[in-house]
Amino acid sequence: MKTIEQINDDIKEHKSSGNSVKQVSDVYHTFEDLYKRELVLFRLISSLCPKLCFKTLKHYDEENDPMFDGDFMVGIYTPLGPASYHFKLKYLDAFSHLEFQEHGPRYEGYTEEEKNEKINYITNLINSGHTEDDILDMILQNSNLDDSLKPIKKKSFKGQDPIDIYVDPYHGKTKINIKR
Repeated sequence: MKTIEQINDDIKEHKSSGNSVKQVSDVYHTFEDLYKRELVLFRLISSLCPKLCFKTLKHYDEENDPMFDGDFMVGIYTPLGPASYHFKLKYLDAFSHLEFQEHGPRYEGYTEEEKNEKINYITNLINSGHTEDDILDMILQNSNLDDSLKPIKKKSFKGQDPIDIYVDPYHGKTKINIKR
């Protein structure tokens, strides 16, 4: 039986040979399934907290860290720092509810686990009664803000109305009605 390291090496080799790994599976889910689920879930988060979220076509330091070919980035600002995701441009319309930002925030080198912690922190704040505006104030009052967060200071947040959300897990569709 192969070790996890050997399996990961096989996947890297397969991918570096120009082959797709979208259909690699743990029997229950493919990489493609998990990628689409991540997209749907972040679409939900960004629809519920649009004041805290962004989309962009450029990284913060585009000269030394160019955007991945054919990708865009979406993310959320949290009191613990930003968390972001890269998706293929063909999914850009899924985030039409977000304003474009000139570039993303400075990348802090966070891990996937740290990204999850940041998003869980926002969830805990909301579950304990904090509003999106409360969280925005926490972020803006943080003394560690750098110029990569300037776009969040410029956003206009008036007129945010309720959102109706329906997720169809069988067909991979999300219907989000933002009443404006």
